[in-house]
Amino acid sequence: MATILAYTSPAMGHLFPMTPLLLELQARGHDVHLRTIASRVDLMRDLGLRTEAVDPAIHEVIHPDWEASNPKQALEVAISTFCERGAIDGPDFQKALDEVSPDTVLVDINAWGALNVAEAWGGPWTVFSPYTPPISSAGTPPFGPGLLPKAGPLGRLRDAVVRPLVIGAAEKTMTPRINALRADYGLAPVHSADEYLRRAPSPSSRRRSRSSTPTPTGATGSG
Repeated sequence: MATILAYTSPAMGHLFPMTPLLLELQARGHDVHLRTIASRVDLMRDLGLRTEAVDPAIHEVIHPDWEASNPKQALEVAISTFCERGAIDGPDFQKALDEVSPDTVLVDINAWGALNVAEAWGGPWTVFSPYTPPISSAGTPPFGPGLLPKAGPLGRLRDAVVRPLVIGAAEKTMTPRINALRADYGLAPVHSADEYLRRAPSPSSRRRSRSSTPTPTGATGSG
């Protein structure tokens, strides 16, 4: 059985969707450790999970999404928040790694510093996202404006025009700040949100020597 370390951003909307997955892993005999929002530590302990709170300083970085008046501003606010938290949750997750010595880790998609640490760690790691990740794929509208999928040449043209206006503009703010965080761990720079959110190895790319380590069902290994 494996020792699994899970790490969430300070939000119940991220902890609770992950909880059934962690409980299932625990029910299968794995030793599950969790770092999460301080106000729910006792609840998670009552469920049998080995739980500690994330660094209190992370809770002090508020995500002021109510200040955004359009999708582009909402993305910029989120980027600023996650990068500010990332400077704290990276070292916090490293501390948890040192304490737990896990076989595999499960990291919240919004904990950007922890994602960098997981990548630099070198062991098997998985990204957990409680929402559809803002990555591009064929037939999927650009993240943000709330567009419905539109098939055919007109749909592809619309998406090609809108995507740089929303995601592309936000990436100009996002990538320099993410790369500054990544540099602290000796990681190569990324050039887009897609490249960053797809950093986790897919299950098929994991080395055969780690084939006995579980990939949590319901999470994604590629962001």
